[in-house]
Amino acid sequence: MSTEKHELSLEERRARLERRAEVIRSRLFRHVDALDARRHQVTEVGRRAKALAPTAVGVVLASGALVGVGIGLIGWALRAKKKRLLSYRIAKAIEPFRAERRGSVMGEVGRKLLVSFVTVFATQLARAAAKNAVDGRLLGGAHPSLGEARGAHGRTV
Repeated sequence: MSTEKHELSLEERRARLERRAEVIRSRLFRHVDALDARRHQVTEVGRRAKALAPTAVGVVLASGALVGVGIGLIGWALRAKKKRLLSYRIAKAIEPFRAERRGSVMGEVGRKLLVSFVTVFATQLARAAAKNAVDGRLLGGAHPSLGEARGAHGRTV
């Protein structure tokens, strides 16, 4: 087999290189034009958004005001309707004559016992936590320097 090299002349190489450069240049210009068109579109969208911003803020504020006024009017109408009811007017008329309701003695004793129990429990819990904090121990009484928590009799829990 013979290996025959087909060498191009200097002019042919130069012509091919110039054609290739022209193709690359035309692609580059197309991309630059596309980017420029996108830049103009983004600029236009930004300009429109800035122009519409005060209108949008006005619409949001007006909507909020209308909703607030509507809620206020509904509440006012419901209160006015309630005041017109006969049962409401009678209840308001006899309210000053009603005797004050007092709780039962047993209910009062039960409430005081419950409050006392909760107070004693919270005090004891706070006392134990403070003692462990001063001793440098954890809440369960275990020393933090030990790798594992130990039970009351030294066994691993």
